[in-house]
Amino acid sequence: MFRNRKGKKFNKKQRYQKNELSFSERTTRLVLVLTIIGGIFGFIGSFYLDFFVYSFSSRVPLEFSIGAEHIVLICLGISLTMIIGNIIVYIWREFNSFNLQTNLVEVIEQKIKKANQAYSNIFKSINMNLSISSIIIVVFIVVRSFYVKDRLVIGMTLIFTFLVLSIIILFCIKKKYKFDPKKILNLITRISIMRVWVFVIISFLWSLFGIITMIPKQPIDIKFENSNIVIDSDNYPPQNVSITFMSFDRKGTPLAKKIRLKEDDFKVAFQEVIENPNTNDDYLYQLRKSSPSSDQVIQMGNTMYNYRYKLDYRKYIKEGENFVRITFDAKGLSSNKNTTIVTPIIYKDKKYDIQQNEFHIK
Repeated sequence: MFRNRKGKKFNKKQRYQKNELSFSERTTRLVLVLTIIGGIFGFIGSFYLDFFVYSFSSRVPLEFSIGAEHIVLICLGISLTMIIGNIIVYIWREFNSFNLQTNLVEVIEQKIKKANQAYSNIFKSINMNLSISSIIIVVFIVVRSFYVKDRLVIGMTLIFTFLVLSIIILFCIKKKYKFDPKKILNLITRISIMRVWVFVIISFLWSLFGIITMIPKQPIDIKFENSNIVIDSDNYPPQNVSITFMSFDRKGTPLAKKIRLKEDDFKVAFQEVIENPNTNDDYLYQLRKSSPSSDQVIQMGNTMYNYRYKLDYRKYIKEGENFVRITFDAKGLSSNKNTTIVTPIIYKDKKYDIQQNEFHIK
C-alpha cells in the first residue's frame, strides 16, 4: 500500500476508471499497434513507393497532366502518413505511461487517459482521412470532367454522385447532433489548427514528390568524334548554349571565336508511345468518344526526345594549343543548372590530340 501527497491510499493494482484496461491488456494493445505499424512501413517500403514512382514517371495523361490514379496515390500517401503520425504519438504516450516514477493517482490517470485518447485518435484518423480522400477524389474527377470538352453527361453524373454523398454526410451529422448549432460549432472548434496545418504540409510534400517524379530527366552527352563536336540532350534542348574556341597567335596574343546556339539549331528525333482509350462499343466509350484525346496517356518509359547539334571544329582550330569551352543551362525543377566544359585540343602535324573526348551530364 502507498499513500499519495493528499493522504489518499493507493494500490498499484487498483483501477482508476471502471472501463480502464489492465497493464497486460495495454501491453497487448501496444504490441498489436507496433506490429501494425511495422506492416505499414513494410508496405510503403516494398510496394507503395515503387508503385508511386512508377505511376508518376511512366504514365502521363495527354490532355490533363494528372490522372485520377495519381490523385488516389497522393491521397493514400497522405492518409498513411497521417495514420502513422497518430500511431507514433500513441506509442510514445503509451510508453510514457509505463515509465512513471510516481504514486500520485492523478498523474498516472492523466498519462493513461492521454494514451487511451491517442489510441482512439488512430481510428478517428482513419475515418477522417478516408472521408477527406473520397471527397478530394470525387471533386478532382468532377473538375477534370468539366475541364475536358464534351463531358457534360459524365460531369452531371458525377455532380449527382457528389450531392448524394453530401446528403449522406449531412444526414449523419443530423442524426448525431440534430443540427444543434452549438454542437456543430463545438465539433468544428475541436479540429486543431495544428492538425489542419500538418495535413496541408503533408499534402504539399506528397504532391511535390509526385511532380518531381513526373518531370523527365535531362541527361546531356557531349562528344568529340570524327572532327565534330556532337551535343546530345534528351527530353529538352539545352538553353543559352555557347561554344568558344580559344588559341594564341605567334606573338602569344589570345584569339577567341564564340558561337551562340538557339533552340532551332538543334535537330530533334523522337519516339512517342501513346495509349489510346479502349474502342469497345460500350456505354462509357460512347460518352467519351466525342473527345478521345482526353483519355490518351503517354508512356514515358517508351517515349524519348533527342535534341542534337553537330559542329565541325576543324576550321576553328589553329596550329598549336587550343581550348574549347562549352557552356549551357540544363533544365532543373526550380532553376536552371549552368554547366561549363573545357578541354584542350593540340593541333600538330595535321593531327588533333583531344585530352577528353566525352562528357556526360546527368
